[in-house]
Amino acid sequence: MEDLIRRVHQVFLWSLGMREFNHRQTGDWYTGMECLVARRRSKRQERFLAITSVIFQTVLIISSLVLAWSKIDCHLLGTMFTSSAIVVNLCYLLFYWPLLAISPVICIIILARTSFHRRRGIETAGRTISWVDSFGGDDEMTYDVMEGPRISLWCTFIVFYTLLLASCTLETLDSASLLPECQTWSAMISIVCNLGNQFFYCNFCYFLYLKRKSLERNCERSVTFMRVQIQQHERCCSRASNVFRRYYGLRRFLFPWLNLVLFCSVFGLTFFLSWKSYYPPIDPSTHSSKNGSLHFQDTLFCSEACKTAYVERHDESLIFPAKVVTEKFMMIILALHVVRGLDLKHQWDHFRMDVYLATSTVEDKEQWKQLTELLEKIHPDTNHDILASLTLPLLGLITGFLSGKNAA
Repeated sequence: MEDLIRRVHQVFLWSLGMREFNHRQTGDWYTGMECLVARRRSKRQERFLAITSVIFQTVLIISSLVLAWSKIDCHLLGTMFTSSAIVVNLCYLLFYWPLLAISPVICIIILARTSFHRRRGIETAGRTISWVDSFGGDDEMTYDVMEGPRISLWCTFIVFYTLLLASCTLETLDSASLLPECQTWSAMISIVCNLGNQFFYCNFCYFLYLKRKSLERNCERSVTFMRVQIQQHERCCSRASNVFRRYYGLRRFLFPWLNLVLFCSVFGLTFFLSWKSYYPPIDPSTHSSKNGSLHFQDTLFCSEACKTAYVERHDESLIFPAKVVTEKFMMIILALHVVRGLDLKHQWDHFRMDVYLATSTVEDKEQWKQLTELLEKIHPDTNHDILASLTLPLLGLITGFLSGKNAA
């Protein structure tokens, strides 16, 4: 069972392009005395894994482009009507599709940087900490996953993939209700691309969650080490600096990513709900609404009959709004759980407080003072970030409601 979990975890990392193909021996992970020795691979194996991972990421990016083109082809090209339904599809392309498409792009950037440039040293003086470097050390993350407590990991796994299953089920039911003449190969490709991108987004979020849990356990081990080895001042300071490098690099990625997800998802959700509330129904006999008549033309992914049936069915169906709401809630819940709040800074605050409590009873107060001063000075001021974390979701809520109401 352990071997199976380990192999599944390795495949999981490979699919994300996060596997470190050049393994290195790393020590000082647990208490400063234990270490995990990574198994060496041949250069041919490393090259094969890297190339196949790049191919997989490229296929995902192409599938996301196919998904976007199918939406444009079905709902924008060859569609000549004054109805505001076109605004809803533009909202999908601008505020939902980018969240799906950006994940494989991020993964392939990280894979290229870590595989070819090998930027491993993160600077503490005079140079900027890169968010790309925080995605290294996957052998350490594997160690944390395999050796640490797994209850929270399994609970999060169940929650994440239950939401994914609900979203994919509603997507499948919505697609199954299409007219027989609409169930073409091009429509099926669009559906498969959508499901595949949703699955990859869930995998990406779970990987980020594992990164955050690995950081938490690294903080716990570092506090234990400092409690025992407080007399070794240089090693304790080095340990604290390493924790900060991991934390700050990860935070530099999670903070803008979370704000992007929250703004786009909250805007899209409130826009759709307000538009749905105010949008006048379609008259099936005349194919028109209060806002205008509907006129369609055949395109690659959709015929004229399919486009008409699509608008009428989504005007009456309950599956379509349930699908949209589930997708948006999945995006929001997964992102918030990854960070465990609106900002990862709480992790550094907890680590700093744990170090204070663990080392405050030592006899050498001078070393304790130097260590605590280092923890105070090393972190930059982030008060303005908290304001941004609160403002952007609220801005998405207000603008989404007003835009949806005006679009209807």
